[in-house]
Amino acid sequence: MVKNFLVYYNQLPSLIADLPKTDKRITVSKEGIKVYQEGGLAFPRLCIRIQSVSPSEDKDRERKIINLLQYLKASRQIINFS
Repeated sequence: MVKNFLVYYNQLPSLIADLPKTDKRITVSKEGIKVYQEGGLAFPRLCIRIQSVSPSEDKDRERKIINLLQYLKASRQIINFS
């Protein structure tokens, strides 16, 4: 199973760009400019993918990514994620 996170941002935070360097099971790919909300503004979007290994490792990686994205959103370094 592959877990995907879609992240909208203005400038790519270095913490996200460095994720693949710290964990080979995590990939980050830019998807271009996408509309954030229906009829809303367009922002750059990227996809963070977690490759499945085992249920326990997957949950740890997923929790790590969620915590990082919540921190970046709270500090206004990203717009939103899903």
